[in-house]
Amino acid sequence: FKMAARFLFLNAIFPVIGTVVLCSRMSPQQRLLGGNMAGIAGRTFHHANLVKQSLPFGLNTDVRSQNASVDENGWPTQDFGLSMYSEGASKHAFSWPPVDISGTYTIVAKGNASVGVAYPSQGSKIVNQSYDATTNTMLAYLSIPNDPSQVLGLIELVFNDTMRNPAKPTEGKGLVNVSVFQPGYGPETDPEAFSTAALDNYKRFSLLRMMPWTLAASGNWWDPNNPSPATPGVWSQRAKVGSPSYLLGEYGSHGY
Repeated sequence: FKMAARFLFLNAIFPVIGTVVLCSRMSPQQRLLGGNMAGIAGRTFHHANLVKQSLPFGLNTDVRSQNASVDENGWPTQDFGLSMYSEGASKHAFSWPPVDISGTYTIVAKGNASVGVAYPSQGSKIVNQSYDATTNTMLAYLSIPNDPSQVLGLIELVFNDTMRNPAKPTEGKGLVNVSVFQPGYGPETDPEAFSTAALDNYKRFSLLRMMPWTLAASGNWWDPNNPSPATPGVWSQRAKVGSPSYLLGEYGSHGY
């Protein structure tokens, strides 16, 4: 029998990216949609906490350098920079769809620091920063105006004069448990939580293919003469649940 079909290519900002076949003569129960989830990147907004999609911590003088010193759990032990989003521009070189990133973002961390915006000329600014000594908790807000004239949409911060615990200077510099929540979320939000918009998007699909998400087939892994990664990964190299970011190198979020 002949079956009429049409193909829909989905390419959304919460990237469940795939090719979907809708067969007009199938029953609703048979119209199962599958999606191929793209890997975590600095444009995906999968999580309410944008640190989960950030580059590894960089220097406070070069937020994308990815070479700040960190402890055994991945949290910085020095003043540092944080790049969470750099691909949402209305005129981006890679032609990603325009994204409105305006709004108020909530910054929470254990310890204290002077928080700033990496590129304040865009109108973004830190407001209402405070520190609670009884809980050793820093709270601040990043305000990003709705400015369509921006060439690049950036969510990048610098943290100077850091102290893990001002009451115990011997604990050194840096911060732990750093979260930057999207507008609509706050300190009470689970730092591991997916955003509501992302979950609503995923619910449209009956099957999610996680290969890009876990980087299970990244690089030229099939080519014995030119493998990439150059050496096979081991389980301990995965990004684990609770890692500061799930955008961590060549071996993906296998433990998520």
